[in-house]
Parts: sequence; structure tokens; C-alpha cells
Amino acid sequence: MANKRVLAVDYGTKRIGVATGSLETKVAFPKEVIPNKGIEFVLKEIFAFCKKWEIDLIVVGMPLNMREDQAETAMIVAVKKFVKTLKGRISASKEEYISHIEVEMFDERLSSFEADSLMKSAQKKESERVKYRDAYAAQIILQRFFDSK
Repeated sequence: MANKRVLAVDYGTKRIGVATGSLETKVAFPKEVIPNKGIEFVLKEIFAFCKKWEIDLIVVGMPLNMREDQAETAMIVAVKKFVKTLKGRISASKEEYISHIEVEMFDERLSSFEADSLMKSAQKKESERVKYRDAYAAQIILQRFFDSK
């Protein structure tokens, strides 16, 4: 399906950024920042976005490091745990708007730094950069995902 609607997730222990776009247009848009108040809260918010934006695919940023060995950092372990829980809830869901959703992981290296640079060039105030950084990082992850297709 060429017009798959995609939700990108920049998972963090404090905040989670989300962005949307479609495989047809291959343009990503920053949307929201969810406070990470625990897995139940986060999944409820993500599934609400999936329903609202008719999502077919969730792309979760994998925080790989720049080293060759790719040792599993605490953040990589946390993201993998989140993805496993997310996939489990999707496969167990009886809701039609959830049960069809696919989940992929995608390299998010340096997306937060790129988000900072993007917001600075857009002359965003420091307070806005802090508030929306994760949503812009999700946008960058999603745009990179689209560009790789």
C-alpha cells in the first residue's frame, strides 16, 4: 500500500516525540511530545494518535551509537523493551484501528542534535526548543526513514 500513514516515535525516558507522514508524500511533520508517565499512559496516547491519524505503520527510533561494536546501552535496552510491549499490545488488540499496525525500528543516530540545529535555524526560542525537541527529532527519524525508501 503506497499511501501508508506512518507515526514516528522518538522514545525517551522523560519525553516521547511523535511525528506523522505518509509513504505516498514522503514528508514528515512534527506533532506532539508525550510525557513518559509509564508504559500504560504512553501506549494509551500512542494508540489515540493511531486512531486520530489512521496510522498503518509505527517507526520507532533506535538510539544506536557511533561506535562499531554497537554495545547495548541502557537506552537501547529500554527502546527494545518498549517495542516488544508495543508489538505485543498491537497483536493482542481487538480494535481494528490498532490490530493491523506494523512496527519497525529505524536508526535515529544524531536526530536530537539535528533537531536542535533545525530549530535554531528556524529561530525558535530556547524554551520552544526544549519543549518541542523530541517531536522534531521524531520528524527527522521519519524523514530519514522516508528517504531510505
